[in-house]
Amino acid sequence: MKVFSMIDPLSIATHPNLIAHMADNRKPNRTWYLLHVDEHVILADTTWFVYENKWRHYQIEFPIRGLSWYMDGIKNMSFEIPIDTSLSSMIVHNRAIIDGEALMLGRVYDAEGRGSGYALTTLDRTERGLAKQYILSDELLFDHGLMDLFEKVAEQIKSRTA
Repeated sequence: MKVFSMIDPLSIATHPNLIAHMADNRKPNRTWYLLHVDEHVILADTTWFVYENKWRHYQIEFPIRGLSWYMDGIKNMSFEIPIDTSLSSMIVHNRAIIDGEALMLGRVYDAEGRGSGYALTTLDRTERGLAKQYILSDELLFDHGLMDLFEKVAEQIKSRTA
């Protein structure tokens, strides 16, 4: 499995493998990035914390075909809402081995007012002993364009590798 270093938040906007980015219009100091490195996609975000005067960033890496697998799951799989929504919860819907890496897609429900979303997890890639994961809200994905960005990138990658 290819290992990736954390991308520098100061230079990610000019990274040679950057194929798309999107400012988060809900949080003006945050930007989302997608990079195509070899046979992998890197989803990353950077956020400038004004009061701390520093950047924070995170990234998750997965095989190229994993992006389409996640998108198909989000668009086409049904997730039942848990009976007891008094606590935050995640329902694991699907796991798959994509090009030798274990991926998982979950539906997240949050009773504390943050809404619902999807958890994109790479089970083989860990950070501090936990699987790397992004939890993306329905609002970010569907109302603020992240799903559109994913679809655009999937098409770009498809045309590059065809």
